[in-house]
Amino acid sequence: MGFLNPTPGEVIDRLTILELKVQAAKKRALPTAELEAEQQQLQQVVREFEQNIIEDCMGDDELWTQKNDKVRLQWNSLAAVNALLWDCEDKVRALPITEALKLAALAKQIAALNDQRATLKKALTELYGASEAELKMYGS
Repeated sequence: MGFLNPTPGEVIDRLTILELKVQAAKKRALPTAELEAEQQQLQQVVREFEQNIIEDCMGDDELWTQKNDKVRLQWNSLAAVNALLWDCEDKVRALPITEALKLAALAKQIAALNDQRATLKKALTELYGASEAELKMYGS
């Protein structure tokens, strides 16, 4: 995440991860105040990003609805991918080293989910009318 100038996709990604952390903390009866405070701060940043969409739509309710629906779809997809990543990583941590084939399959799944996650973050950033700050370079 661009520390000083995060893109909308990066902020929303962080929000979806924070939601997973809050849920996990509550299940373990751990404090969530710091996580929830960060969520509130990032939600304010998203509201500021939403001004770009509002300005782009300039009173066109149908266009606003279409863009908002696309944002929600991408946001929900990113949350689902992050939940799957969270689950895969928990399985990797719990897997004995002797389970090499399962470990390799999970590693491939994690890589594929991270690629999907990067695509969703980029789509959200573009929907908010911002430019992509982070360049992903995978493979050889």
